[in-house]
Order: sequence, then structure tokens, then C-alpha cells
Amino acid sequence: MVAGLGKTPVAWHEAGTASGLTPGTIGQYWGYVAPTDGMDEKARGFVRGGGRLIMSPADAIYLDMKFDAGSPLGLTWARGVTSAKRAYAWDPAAVIEDVTDADILGVEAPMWTETVRTLDDIDALAFPRIGAAAEAAWSPAAGPDGERTWESFRTRVGALAPLWARSGIRFTALPGIDWARED
Repeated sequence: MVAGLGKTPVAWHEAGTASGLTPGTIGQYWGYVAPTDGMDEKARGFVRGGGRLIMSPADAIYLDMKFDAGSPLGLTWARGVTSAKRAYAWDPAAVIEDVTDADILGVEAPMWTETVRTLDDIDALAFPRIGAAAEAAWSPAAGPDGERTWESFRTRVGALAPLWARSGIRFTALPGIDWARED
């Protein structure tokens, strides 16, 4: 029905092995960085059918996960807490075997709002992990010999603290960084 209206269907990765899947349907992979229970095979079904994938592994870039065990905001269902380092460390093209950068339409960092009550809560869950998600999505894979490293990111994102504070963004500070706020 969706394709008949001239639109491109998008479905959760579970639909990737459904019979009669419209060719070119986009799959939304929300599983884990290390797939379990056939999540990867289901997602590959979209690629085999001429579609591509949106990568949003829950244990890497779901913004509604707790930053750490003591966080008052967030959930832990996606393999525990999702620190900014964990959000940074994954590579979209390395999650599902035989799925390459060309098979990936993009990356999404979703935020479900069960624990959110205010706009400041949104900021605290999103920042700086949204930057980690963006860098994981748009940069080469992280590694000690590459241009993308955790230490480089920590330094660059730490330098944004004064700007974020001036802009009214209530971010969650990364441990081990002097987050000099100018508030």
C-alpha cells in the first residue's frame, strides 16, 4: 500500500525476512552492535531486496539510555548504560556482516521519552552523545591509527561546553574533562 502511494516503505529490522516485502523497502536496524537472535539476518533481508538500512543500534546510540548507573534519567534495557564513549566507539558498517557503507542509508539516534519530563532532560540525555553519534555516522571508523579517536573527540566536545552553556543546553559532562562552564 505504501509503495502504491509512491512512497518508500520503512520497517523495523524484524520485517526483513517477511515474504512479499516490497523491493527497495528501507530497514531500521535497532538491534545491538553485536547482533543476537538473528537480528543481522533479518536486516540483511532488506539489502537482498534492493533496500538499504538505517542503523540505530540500541546499545550504541539510543539517547534514552542512562549515561551511567547513577543517572537519574534514562533506561538500561539495551545492554546496560550507554556512555558517550560507547556511543562513539561503534562503526555502522561493522555491525552486520556483509552490510557495507553502500548498504547504509544513514544513522538515527532515537530518544524515547519514558523518563523525560522537561526540555533540560532532553538536553541531558542527548548532549554530548548526539555528537558521538554524528561522528560515528559521518567519519571513518575509529582506531588508534585513524583520524577519529576517543581522545580527540573528548577534547573537541569538551571545548564546546562554554558554547552549550551560553546557549542554554544542559548537557551531561563527560568524566575526566574540565567542563569549564561560563554560566
